[in-house]
Amino acid sequence: MTADWDSLQYDQAWLEEAIADEVNHDCDVQVGGKPTSMTPPAIDPVQLQQQLQQVRLQSMLFGELRGILERSNLGAGTEAAMTLGRQLIRERLSHLSPQQQKAVKVLLTPNHGSPPPEVNQLLCSLLNLGDWQSIAQSATDAIEARLLSQVTLNLPA
Repeated sequence: MTADWDSLQYDQAWLEEAIADEVNHDCDVQVGGKPTSMTPPAIDPVQLQQQLQQVRLQSMLFGELRGILERSNLGAGTEAAMTLGRQLIRERLSHLSPQQQKAVKVLLTPNHGSPPPEVNQLLCSLLNLGDWQSIAQSATDAIEARLLSQVTLNLPA
């Protein structure tokens, strides 16, 4: 099966094969996709609710992290710091202490409209000093790389 991706046209052999597949399998054949006659899997409401709460929690924590980093005025290093910070937060959320689990339940209660001040406390309990140092170092490395990409150093050999 070959296709001309510039004109989005398939060769005749591919087209005949696709039509035969549709007839033989009683479904639509899609390039790179699954037949459309398959029913999507059912969504477990409990699991969906848990995933939504996880997304909401991460959103609050990531927003707080971004605020801290922006107040720290990291400039070109902000995105590198955010990337590492997000990774560390996701790792720490999978191993919460009982106290952190209680804090998460409080944050996820429906009566909280906007992120409460406890988000900062939870964030600071999730990330330790070593994590913050790693985040700062990632920002430093990004700033250094950006600076060095802008200059040509004529160092003696």
